[in-house]
Amino acid sequence: MTIAVCNGILKAGIKGAESIASVIWLARNGHSKEEIKEYVIAAFPIKCGKG
Repeated sequence: MTIAVCNGILKAGIKGAESIASVIWLARNGHSKEEIKEYVIAAFPIKCGKG
């Protein structure tokens, strides 16, 4: 499922928008906080650190 399309905007910003839209959709459709957390962690992994 494609929620957003990159149009010269940083890819991280698009991923952020996709993750927020996903959280809203899941919450409105009755998913628990734990289910939402697990989904976001799996679907939108982040890279931390320098480099």
